[in-house]
Amino acid sequence: MDFKLMEKRQGLVKWAQKCKREGTINEIIDPYLMGKIDPECFKIYFDIAISCVRNKGEARPTMGEVELILEHALQLQQSADATMKDVDPTGDVCIYPIDDSLGDSSPANCEYTCNDSSGDASPPWAPSLSLQSCKK
Repeated sequence: MDFKLMEKRQGLVKWAQKCKREGTINEIIDPYLMGKIDPECFKIYFDIAISCVRNKGEARPTMGEVELILEHALQLQQSADATMKDVDPTGDVCIYPIDDSLGDSSPANCEYTCNDSSGDASPPWAPSLSLQSCKK
């Protein structure tokens, strides 16, 4: 086992969780992707990533849940890109504003519920996993 690699990965998880708590998740975005991801979609991507590294395995989403949520995020991104193309049809790349409030709340247009098998409430930084409804 490569314990140094495991230690580095754990450090990355803790750093991401800290960014979530402090509302600074924009620090995590690859500079190449800065402004290319709709802020709501980035929040969904980030939340699902954080949920996949929960301490208790039973509190993590299933691959099916991850797939559904990522598909939803992709649909939101495609919709946002189409809207941006309507604004600037000649633009090759959609430039989205950097949203500093991403760490504060879940996307406004979707409802999620937090459930783990133990019935315990998830910590405040943990994303919700079951997509219940989305409004366009």
